[in-house]
Amino acid sequence: MPDLSGMELAKILSERSTGVSPAIILMTAFDELGLEGYKLEVIDYLLKPFGYEEFLHAGNKSLKWAQIKNNKPWGRSNEEFIYLKVDFQTVKIPCNGIIYIEGLKDYAKIYVDTSEKCMLSLITLKALEEKLPKGKFMRIHKFIHRGIG
Repeated sequence: MPDLSGMELAKILSERSTGVSPAIILMTAFDELGLEGYKLEVIDYLLKPFGYEEFLHAGNKSLKWAQIKNNKPWGRSNEEFIYLKVDFQTVKIPCNGIIYIEGLKDYAKIYVDTSEKCMLSLITLKALEEKLPKGKFMRIHKFIHRGIG
């Protein structure tokens, strides 16, 4: 940022008296900023260069923090469900449990966090996309992924 450092912005945001503290993840090449960042109650601190796993962990940590702040427990309360035909029966699938969905012509493979096996349903990806809650999933070519937010 040309006129303001990330640390200066974090200080300004944390000093505001709006009653809402921001979820800040510091990403820097300077390890000496870590202690200063934690004094500002940042969610996480990533020292460059960092890998995808570290980035994903920090993002998930921020999501958990936001849900706790909004009085939404990390889990499956107030959850939406979809119903699909799988193996000749109708199955209730919690949307928060869907990891991703893969399109295979007229079929969809649904990967959920509660099972090592995927579920195969005779439904197109387009039709399934319409059943899913709006804004919680994103389509990437032949896959639908659950978003972070």
